Amino acid sequence: MEHFVTIFNSLFLPQGLALHRSMERHVQEYTLWILCVDDVAYDVLHKLVLPNVRLLELAKLETVELLRVKQDRTIAEYCWTLTPFAPRFVFDADLSVARVTYIDADLWFRKSPAIVFNEFEASGKYVLITDHGYAPEYDFSASSGQYCVQFMTFTRVGGGKRSENGGKRNALNGAMRERMMVGLVTRSTWMTGRNDFCILCMC
Repeated sequence: MEHFVTIFNSLFLPQGLALHRSMERHVQEYTLWILCVDDVAYDVLHKLVLPNVRLLELAKLETVELLRVKQDRTIAEYCWTLTPFAPRFVFDADLSVARVTYIDADLWFRKSPAIVFNEFEASGKYVLITDHGYAPEYDFSASSGQYCVQFMTFTRVGGGKRSENGGKRNALNGAMRERMMVGLVTRSTWMTGRNDFCILCMC
């Protein structure tokens, strides 16, 4: 059983529903945890009763630190801030979950991700991250980081928690928000230079 977690509000419901439909077609034995950023998203998804979906209500999970920065951030910025917290929300909600993969809500599966997880297990690593795989003429790694946040796997044991905590610190950092505001997508810069991750190349 693979566990995935994504984050979106009611404005992103179409993308989130498309993600779920693609998983129903291509992912076997999975649970998609959805962190609902607003009440409308939660209410709609609760009524739909989608197969293989478990809902997380953000209002019941927000920490003091998150509430402190929430008031100064846009919805998009706050969703970015929540990203490194999402795996821990899943681990805390279900003690049987051994690993969880964060996926962006606008991701769409075209085939089974089993080969990715097989490679991850063979690597012996605790965290899987995705290389941007920039073409040379579109290389924005200096500002956007080498790695993409769209697909990241964390394990409950080992280095997974350390990496998760590093992401939390950076997400809460005010300097990170300032870089976002001037157009630099910096969610993944904290991962650059790490050598304890299994890297998935998206070339």
